Amino acid sequence: MFERVLKLFRKDQEAAERSQAQREAFIDLLVWTMFVDRHLASVEAEQIRKEAQGLQWEGRPLERFIDASVKRTRDILGSDNAERAYLDDIHERLGDAEMRMRVLSACEELIAIDGDRAEAEVAHLERVKARFAAEHPGEVG
Repeated sequence: MFERVLKLFRKDQEAAERSQAQREAFIDLLVWTMFVDRHLASVEAEQIRKEAQGLQWEGRPLERFIDASVKRTRDILGSDNAERAYLDDIHERLGDAEMRMRVLSACEELIAIDGDRAEAEVAHLERVKARFAAEHPGEVG
């Protein structure tokens, strides 16, 4: 599943139509999802970095963007207002309901990759689902 979602952003014709803002929002949500339980599993970090390398990336180097995403995530963790604003920003940058659902699927797979679905991770995904479903009830499963 993770592979199918990431394929949307890879270097092919369909992926070329995806915007850089969508790719950045995708990475931001994955990084946030990885950190939400405050336990960094190396397998999660490796999966994000491995898959991100296949993205059609523009602008600053991908590694620098991931490092900045980690900092942004650490800055918002634990603040309901900051987390809400960050989720709103990610929601907006992803652009459409189909993209949001596909990215949500990738996040669901990411939290399962280390074999431990922490309560904080499940709560995070429920919050993301609720935000993504706010405009289109019934589309989020």
